[in-house]
Amino acid sequence: MARDSLISECLSKRQDRIQKYSIENPHLEQVENYYVIQEGSARYIEYNSMQVFSGYASRKDPPEVLKDSMFKSYSEFKEVDLKEPAFDYLTYAAPVDYHYAIGFNIMRLLDRLKVEYKDSLLNNPEKGLYQYLQEHLKKSTD
Repeated sequence: MARDSLISECLSKRQDRIQKYSIENPHLEQVENYYVIQEGSARYIEYNSMQVFSGYASRKDPPEVLKDSMFKSYSEFKEVDLKEPAFDYLTYAAPVDYHYAIGFNIMRLLDRLKVEYKDSLLNNPEKGLYQYLQEHLKKSTD
């Protein structure tokens, strides 16, 4: 499958990069795994919340928000085109947003692949998102 070969290539290039730069930064892989989960899951939750709120904006009787004094209405969520690639895939992400964008998109890929990861993600943070992709490839070749 073409998708699996792209995933395999991505994982291979990442491993080459980790090996190359781990000489100077021996904890590179662990630090990267941590930030990809932390920042990527933040973006993932923000994105999915926007999807839900956008749906509420078009409802005749959306649920009330009682505990947030800054919340005014769902109407502002109508203004964001969630299908716009720049918003959907973070194509505008700067280098400082690397972990945020990569983690977000890996989580969406894992969802698309139907990989179970959410229950153990924060309870087992030493297992990086890339490991879930590796496990998916291993299962698909078995």
